[in-house]
Order: sequence, then structure tokens, then C-alpha cells
Amino acid sequence: MGLENVACNNILNGIRKSYDNAVELISEAEILRDNRKWSRAYTLCQLAIEELGKVPLLFQLLFDRIISPKIDYKEINKIFYDHKLKTEESIRGVIASLQVYKDKFGSEWVDNLIEKLEISISEVEELDNRKNKSIYVSIKENDFQSPNELIGEKEFDEIYGKTIFPKMAFRSLIVGLEENLNEVVRLISERES
Repeated sequence: MGLENVACNNILNGIRKSYDNAVELISEAEILRDNRKWSRAYTLCQLAIEELGKVPLLFQLLFDRIISPKIDYKEINKIFYDHKLKTEESIRGVIASLQVYKDKFGSEWVDNLIEKLEISISEVEELDNRKNKSIYVSIKENDFQSPNELIGEKEFDEIYGKTIFPKMAFRSLIVGLEENLNEVVRLISERES
């Protein structure tokens, strides 16, 4: 089933459920972290980043439906189901949020953070590979490696930091949507009728 078949008011529900699911994944990763289960905690953080990537994607789709008659559903569906593309979408969403923050408050420190996030877009392949290594036994230099040998506290700390930014940024987006829900619903109703 593709997103072209989902009603606009249900996209709002998808945004909220995607965000809430990501928050649960992060919470469960924290439980594993507290028990020093680094590899599985890493996995859940990366899955949370992917799930958070649906938030800006669905948000953009919602507003494209309100203002634009032409939408590339093939591309949107591809992103919605592709792990690497959802990770990129999550990072790009945080960059956009930080840019809005900078424009509003003029904070120059944001430039450094945006630069680091732009670099992390080029590391999406590695993030996905690490996610797989955090779950499955792999081969490195002709020797089998368990997830616990490849993913430790350092790797967890890196991914956890990358998880917290979209969680915070997209929470503001969802709160803003909920605060303006009546207006959003009115615009959606006009578009769907």
C-alpha cells in the first residue's frame, strides 16, 4: 500500500505514531544502555533515527497535498520504506529545523552543528552497515565477529547523540502541528473535498 492511498487526516496520525514509536525505541535503547548492552542499544537508536525520518517526510507530504496538485508518490513511497533514505530524511529534517532556529535567533553556533550533520549525510551507508553489524555476526579479516565485538560504548554514544537531535527537533514540529490542528484540518478538508 502506498502513501497516495492514505487520507490527509490519517497522515497527521502517521506523523504522531512515527514520532511516538521512535521515542519508545529510544527509551528501550536507554534501558539496554543502562545494562551495558551496547550493540542492541545501538540497533534501537538507528531504528529510531529511521522512524524519525518519517516525520519530516509525512509533514512535507501533508503540506504538499494542501498546496500542490503534483506529488511524486513513487519517490515518497521509496523514501518511506528505504532505511538509508529515512536516515537521510531524519538528518535533513534536523538541518532544516536548525536553520529555522538560526534564522529566528541568529545563533552562529548552529553553523558548526549543521556542518557536522551535513557530513553525517555522507555517512548514512556506514550507519546502516553498523546497524547490521549490531545485530548479526559478520566476517572481518577472515574471522567471525559478534555484534558485541564490533559495537561498544563509544559507538553507542555516537549514535545516541545522533538520535537525540531529531527527537528534540521533531517534537517541536509535532507540538506546532497540534497547536494549529484546527487550521490544518480545515485546510485538509478543503483540499480533499
